[in-house]
Amino acid sequence: MTEGSRASCALVGTVLRLPFEPASVPSARRRLKTELAAAGVDPQTVADAALVLSELASNALRHGTATHSGDFAVGWHASGGTVTISVIDDGNGGRVAPRPLTEDHEAGRGLALVERLSESWTTDDRAGMRVTAHLRCSDEPAVRRTPPS
Repeated sequence: MTEGSRASCALVGTVLRLPFEPASVPSARRRLKTELAAAGVDPQTVADAALVLSELASNALRHGTATHSGDFAVGWHASGGTVTISVIDDGNGGRVAPRPLTEDHEAGRGLALVERLSESWTTDDRAGMRVTAHLRCSDEPAVRRTPPS
């Protein structure tokens, strides 16, 4: 990679309206992984994007509200060096923020993971709740590393 260049993410974009139920999460995750991989996004970014999508969608189902038609929306867009993922529900008026992490809590780590894997993430509650994460495509070549012996 030349100085000043960024890893490339081929142009891809999708928006899905899904039933407001847990089975929608793995379905959306599979589709995202398939589309990003087909567009040439590096495997590490595909894996990170799938985890971010899963966490955001699971949070929407747990803390949000379905639309009047009983669904919610997930979307992603990859272009240049960035993958952007959004999850939209009707909201519940609550605040979206990561919880402090402690060793004895088994739940509540989702937004901390999103924060760790994303270059940035935002919320917009002007019309329901939209949580959006931006992931930078890896500069590393797609090479499987073997652990040292």
